[in-house]
Amino acid sequence: MLKKIFTLFILLFVNYSMDISAQAQNIDSLQKRLNNASDDTIKADILLSITEKYQYKDNVKAIKYAREALNVSRSVNFKSGIADACIKLGSLNILLGNLDSASTQCKKSLLLYRELNMPAGELECYNNLSVIEYYKGNTIESIKYAKTALIYAKKTGNKPRLGKITNNIGLMYSNKGMYDSALVYGFRALKYFDKSNDSVNINGSLINIGGYYLQIGDSTNTINYISKAIVSSQQLNDKRGLCICYSNLSDFFIKHNQLDTAYNLLKINIKADKGQNDLYGMAIDIKSMAIILKMQGKYDLAIEKLNECSLIQYKMHNKHGIQSTNYELADIYYQKKEYKKAEGYAKKALELAKELQEKDNEQKVLTLLSTIYMQTHDYKNACIFLNRSNDIKDSLFSVAKNKQMEELSFKYQAAKKEQANQKLSFENKMQKIEMDSQKQKNTFYIILVVLLVLLSLFIARQLKKKNSAYKVLIKKNNELISKEKELKRIKSLKTNDIEFEEKKPAYSNDKKEELLAKIDYEFEQNKLYKQDLSLKEFATRLNTNTSYLSDVINRVHNKTYTEYVNYYRIQDVIDMMESENYKKYSLEGISKLAGFNSEKTFSRVFKKTTGLSPGFYRKNINIS
Repeated sequence: MLKKIFTLFILLFVNYSMDISAQAQNIDSLQKRLNNASDDTIKADILLSITEKYQYKDNVKAIKYAREALNVSRSVNFKSGIADACIKLGSLNILLGNLDSASTQCKKSLLLYRELNMPAGELECYNNLSVIEYYKGNTIESIKYAKTALIYAKKTGNKPRLGKITNNIGLMYSNKGMYDSALVYGFRALKYFDKSNDSVNINGSLINIGGYYLQIGDSTNTINYISKAIVSSQQLNDKRGLCICYSNLSDFFIKHNQLDTAYNLLKINIKADKGQNDLYGMAIDIKSMAIILKMQGKYDLAIEKLNECSLIQYKMHNKHGIQSTNYELADIYYQKKEYKKAEGYAKKALELAKELQEKDNEQKVLTLLSTIYMQTHDYKNACIFLNRSNDIKDSLFSVAKNKQMEELSFKYQAAKKEQANQKLSFENKMQKIEMDSQKQKNTFYIILVVLLVLLSLFIARQLKKKNSAYKVLIKKNNELISKEKELKRIKSLKTNDIEFEEKKPAYSNDKKEELLAKIDYEFEQNKLYKQDLSLKEFATRLNTNTSYLSDVINRVHNKTYTEYVNYYRIQDVIDMMESENYKKYSLEGISKLAGFNSEKTFSRVFKKTTGLSPGFYRKNINIS
């Protein structure tokens, strides 16, 4: 099952994550300030502050105060207040699923921010417009807005927003099925959030990366990242993030044919979605339930679930979701042999796939339509739609496809000939067959030669794919072996830590903090990681012993000394990759500048840290 929108609602989570400490401020005190304010511009600002307090608690009250702020700002022509109120109303309408209203409000505020030369405001507008188009299913438009927002984030030096937008672009690429590119942006976003110690958005990135690995089919990394995200969501009491984890986990169980487990998990998740008024999550989980019911042959129940899902998607104007639901309905009605209904839903799905420029989905629908027409003996349309499907797929015909096309063409020609020559006698038909006998033999030999050539090409292509598959398999096995070794090493380290704690007396906090400050200074300011310095040499430099130094690094950073050095080196390499100043440097040259003496060691450590090879990462830094 392909579910490209598995992380759909995480986008709002990332873009509109709450500042918990700010929410704790007393709304009553703001209300008193409002009552005592005499200046309308001050009133507008206070009303917007109250709006923020209600934004994630009571959307109705939040909209009420935002509209009051808009009216007060308009009464005194307070343009920045008008712009702020419009963007706030846009954000609230996104949360409520009123996407057209949200788009109108954001575009109004964009014009005002541009007039006032307020790039920070323009950034928020482009970011919101990107979110809106994403939820509508217009991924291409969403990416355009996000790229523009990214420019404004860099221009204004807004590092938190830079991470969030980078994360969103990863989601957009995943929506188009470009999971390798999504992983590149996912890990870049994780790097931004990690630097700022942003635990909320680190959790969001872990969820997304787990989802990307799920779609690639990498079971080990899927479970690894989803497990991390579940633990993180529980620690943060993030109910929405937890729902997304369970949604992805249900997908994992579906892919591994554990349908009852997946179904029960989705039932729990839908209840949580309703409690949070999360329409996006609800639609995705209901559709997953429908697909499980379809796989179990419970077609009528599956149709009920898909119709329920469709109502939510129409309400939210989610074209991508509507297209996918129509395709599933068409497929179920085809299984039920209700071909007219199947054709109707398939044509709706085809129209939306074309509008959204989703070629893979268009090809799937065309194939289904061809199969439907085949069953209804409409061989002409069956040929037309199969040809269009194969054109989109843009690959050589296999022998099986050629045979299928020949059979369809023969049946179409036979049906046409029967209608045109009903009044002809049997004798005339026989004469025609005899006259064309020799010609048919020649044609047969030509076709046979062509088929043999195509068969040879097909076999060669299959051998090439088989070799590639072996290489991928070897690579996956090597990764699994490496991870098993790493797990053993970590367990060993933890055992050593316990033994060390039992044997060694605790050091004072003051001494520990003093040593940590020295370590940070040497690594951040003196770039000590660029030197080939052993643990003993580093301990001597800091006037301490190796055991204490190693223990502090391990306890605080959860890394060995070597891992800690390599972590800084990899971050330095990534920064140089993204800098124009090092564009002409080779990977080997950059790695040596960061302190790696061995190219092999550099490649191994980079892959272990990011999950990607250095060459692939550098090539995909500026994906457009």
